[in-house]
Amino acid sequence: MTPEEILAEYRRQHEAGQFRGLTMLEFDRSIGKLIGRFGAKTLLDYGSGKGEAWQTLAPKMGIHVTCYDPGVPRFAVLPERMFHGVICCDVLEHIPMENVAQALTEIFERAERFVWLSVCCRPAKKHFPDGTNMHVTVQPLDWWRARIAEANRLDIPVLLRENP
Repeated sequence: MTPEEILAEYRRQHEAGQFRGLTMLEFDRSIGKLIGRFGAKTLLDYGSGKGEAWQTLAPKMGIHVTCYDPGVPRFAVLPERMFHGVICCDVLEHIPMENVAQALTEIFERAERFVWLSVCCRPAKKHFPDGTNMHVTVQPLDWWRARIAEANRLDIPVLLRENP
């Protein structure tokens, strides 16, 4: 599948009620610690899905969250400003390999204080209708570390977590 076909399929999946943005609930304590440690008040959730988790978490954490997800029309425009922190939870492996560097650059260009990333390094259980695995970029954690280092030109603190 081409990157355009993948994005179109993700849009269809979103319309069908998938990708509600709840996965990050598993990591709210870890993210909350970073928010406190860095005194963050603004956060970009890069690949937020529908961002449903933030409806309850943002007020509890005392943070303003901006959601970005090209598959969700109301979140499809990537903000052109800086945020104290940027998180990207189980999204990178869904991005075609030829677009990974651009996505990481976009993440680091918007982070002032920290970046939190969770990536899955194995095939997904789900597939696109044509049989393509939904994790279109499955690479070992060291591969991801190298791509992240290339994008992190300002040496922003990064927490990278492998999601088994």
